[in-house]
Amino acid sequence: MYGSYSECKRFALVIQFLVLEVSDLGFDWDFYAEVSKSERFKGDAISWAIFVFAFWGTILFMLDGGWLIIAVCDGKPSEAEDVVNCLTTWTEDIPQMIMAVYIAVLVQEPITGLVQYTKAMLAILESAIRCIIIIARCCGCSDDDDDERCCPKFADTVNFIGYLIIAICAIVVLVIFAG
Repeated sequence: MYGSYSECKRFALVIQFLVLEVSDLGFDWDFYAEVSKSERFKGDAISWAIFVFAFWGTILFMLDGGWLIIAVCDGKPSEAEDVVNCLTTWTEDIPQMIMAVYIAVLVQEPITGLVQYTKAMLAILESAIRCIIIIARCCGCSDDDDDERCCPKFADTVNFIGYLIIAICAIVVLVIFAG
């Protein structure tokens, strides 16, 4: 017998977290490692900034994972989950992508090999998936729906804008390296 829609949704959340967030965290640290060992940025402020944001991203990763476990076990999403997503987007993902654009503009070629390409592609993919989820959540609600997860919601709007900024930064990185 197949599981319920709710069980499938929880499974999808876990898979999304494992694939996207674990990959993102790994690329954040790989990006730091590559930048910090490059001759141009070794010991530079940008290298330390990338380290700080990778460390902050690790803390947020653990918070996000904790809220995911609570949501999966509880069977319903939490408002705190949206706040952590918003916090991650605006205080870790966007600054890291801006630093990636800064480095791309300075050197005009990838100093980190495939890391910058892959991180940019992952950022575009993750932003697209998260924007689609927000749109689907908004479109799935009727006018008389009383569910607090329905749009318009401030966190969804702020996250949506953040995901668009991340995608634009990632596209800029790809365009700079392609040209």
